[in-house]
Order: sequence, then C-alpha cells, then structure tokens
Amino acid sequence: MMIKKDKIRLLLSGLLLLNCSQQLASEQKIQEKDKILNPPVLSLSPETKNLLINEMKALQKGMEILFSAYIKGDWKTLEEHGEKIKNSYIFKQKITPEQKQELKEKLPKGFFKLDRKFHYLSGKLKFAAGLKRSELVGFYYAQMGYACVECHKTYASHRFPQLIENND
Repeated sequence: MMIKKDKIRLLLSGLLLLNCSQQLASEQKIQEKDKILNPPVLSLSPETKNLLINEMKALQKGMEILFSAYIKGDWKTLEEHGEKIKNSYIFKQKITPEQKQELKEKLPKGFFKLDRKFHYLSGKLKFAAGLKRSELVGFYYAQMGYACVECHKTYASHRFPQLIENND
C-alpha cells in the first residue's frame, strides 16, 4: 500500500512540475512578444535614436567594405576597417553625457554585451588580416554578421520582423 501512495505522490509531483514549466514557458513567450512589440529602443529620445541608427548605418557600410576587401584579399583595407569598426563604439561617437546616460538606462545589458562582442570580433578580424589568414578573416566576418542578426532579432525586431517570423 505504501509503495502505491509513493507512486501516486511521484506522479502528482511530476504533473505539478510539468504544469509549472508550461506556465513558465507561456510567460516567457508573452514577455518575448511584449519585447517584440515594445522594444526598448523605441523609448529613446529622437536624437539618441537617430544617433544609434546612424551608428548602425556606418557599421553596415563598414561590413560591406570588409566583405569587398575579403573576397579580394585586400589585407590593408581589412586591417584598416577592422580597426575602425573595433573602435567605433556608440559611446565613442558624437554623444552627449545625457545621451550616454539615456542609453545606459533604457537599453538592456544584453544589448551592450552584443555590441562589445561585435567590436571585439572586428579586432580579431583585423588581427587575422594582419596575418593574411583568409580562413580566419572569413570566420570572424561571419561571427560579426551573426552578432548583428542576434542583436536585430533581440532588440530591433520592429525593424527586422522577417528575422523572427519563423520563431513562434
């Protein structure tokens, strides 16, 4: 009789755990959808948002230059632009102390983590270009692109909804 009660308790505990995990997953989906519909970047002032957009456009142009140099084996351009991108942190641009504070307050830490990773990878690309190691340049370029996609999916899905459409 005691073994049967233990089995029933174990079964009920398992069902309770399953129900809790389903509720947690459901809550996470709700939070993710809210983040998609109300990304923190939309709460930035127009001036700060514009600064961020201009930074992203400059990085896109830099990625295009890197790709062109990569497929040509233009090591000098790869090193120069790898260095430029590495050092083009948003906080090092034309930013006022108030805008810097606004970004810190309104954007999540994960955004800054991805930003640092992107710029770090650019430094690695520059180093690989200095060694004339095309396979490493290609690897770091791909990793930089992946960092862009992850950031856009997570923090700019309102601008790039096609990145999240198949992630129900």
